[in-house]
Amino acid sequence: MVSRSTINFFNKALGVDSVLRTKSLKTLPETLTFCKNSHYNLFSTKDGSLLGEMIAYPITLEKNAFYYPGTKKSFNCFYIDELIANVKKHGIGRTLINIAKKESYKKGCNGRINLVATCIDDSKISPQTFYYKMGFTTTNKKHLQEIIRIKDNQNPQMFSNPETLTPMYLK
Repeated sequence: MVSRSTINFFNKALGVDSVLRTKSLKTLPETLTFCKNSHYNLFSTKDGSLLGEMIAYPITLEKNAFYYPGTKKSFNCFYIDELIANVKKHGIGRTLINIAKKESYKKGCNGRINLVATCIDDSKISPQTFYYKMGFTTTNKKHLQEIIRIKDNQNPQMFSNPETLTPMYLK
């Protein structure tokens, strides 16, 4: 367990807005997430390494066909601009999404989370499939069919076009 004095030290040294404690991940010890200016950084308490990062913030969207179909007026949502897990298959992405869910409520977005999924690295795993498994969906029927096809094959792979931009929202 990380001591309060350690957290206070990080608060002061890094000049962060807040420190969020997260439980142990699959093979990693307890982690700490520091938030400063919409940048969430997930660190290992064992060796201080950066495990993942997320840039996310509340925004107001006008009625929008890409997110929450049928919405008649503008609404607040927590927008994930970037999510990077430096270590794959250890629950880091899932932890950051869970933080976004909590922050969405804290920031007055009522659990609404939006993002645009695309692959910006050389990963062979489709980020759209990961977000779908985390409860996100899209109004783009063609992209949704491809996400389901990849998921059903139990063989994570990239979209036929890796640069595909898929607006997604939490169901």
